[in-house]
Amino acid sequence: MTITAGASHRPQPEAGARSSQPAITPPVGSPGPQRQEASRTGGPGHRPAQRTVAAWAALRRRYWATVPARLRLLRAATVVLAAALALLLTLAGLAALGTWNSVADRDAPRTTSAADLDLALNDMDAQAANILLSNGDAGKGRLQTPYQKAVGFYGGARKEIGHDLRTLAVAAQGDKTDEKSVESLTDDFAEYQELIGRALENDGHHGGKASALVDYRRATDLLQQQLVPAARTLVSSNDKAFDAEYSSARSALSSQPSNAHFGAWMAALDKVTDINRAHFTASTDAGRSAVTGQLPWAGGLLLAAMALTALGLRPRLAEFR
Repeated sequence: MTITAGASHRPQPEAGARSSQPAITPPVGSPGPQRQEASRTGGPGHRPAQRTVAAWAALRRRYWATVPARLRLLRAATVVLAAALALLLTLAGLAALGTWNSVADRDAPRTTSAADLDLALNDMDAQAANILLSNGDAGKGRLQTPYQKAVGFYGGARKEIGHDLRTLAVAAQGDKTDEKSVESLTDDFAEYQELIGRALENDGHHGGKASALVDYRRATDLLQQQLVPAARTLVSSNDKAFDAEYSSARSALSSQPSNAHFGAWMAALDKVTDINRAHFTASTDAGRSAVTGQLPWAGGLLLAAMALTALGLRPRLAEFR
């Protein structure tokens, strides 16, 4: 028998003699690991709430837990409030500008021109009568001072009427009723000038005073029956336009002095002019209130921004105490 040094032979255990640990089977009534874990976490129904709380805590740690985070948050809030304030003031300014443009470009010219037209028509008719009275017989026995003044006032009234008619024609664009009224006024005024011109021409001839008076009466009848009522219709229409502008602004005038020759007429016309001036003032005040009405909101936003800034800087200031 040969013995080899350093070598040892150990008998191999038999396959059947190997020790094996028996598998542990949990009891039927006991919950498994997953069910136990689920029971410890409160069940699947509580997971969204826990995630929400965790997300809120993470956001708080990021944006409020430290002073720099609070300063960044307050800076963002201040920028947002400033932008909102700027937008609010811009919208209020645009609304006020639109109201002012509507009043200044359309309603005010229509009102002042209609009132001035009524005054100028009566003034022109009165000055034509003064010319006929002071001219004498074809210039013989003429009263120079009254005649020259009447001629000057007559020319000024005629130019004023022409200017008012042009202004009314531009301002009445888009309104069929006012456009028709302005066209009728223009045609009737042309006929009136023709009759007055014929009366003045006849008065310049010897013995033409009677014919001049006939033409003047026809011109005066045309004035009282057609020109003045049409001018009054425009004044009434403009009053309604001012009322509508005032109402829309709440939910966003001077006139020429009266003529001494027409006391009763001038008293009535002054009353109409006062009404138009009151409507004009109310419309402009309502347009300005579109801006002033937003000032409390703007002040509130500024106070909120200041409060947020002070709240964020309070921990920083406490470090220096």
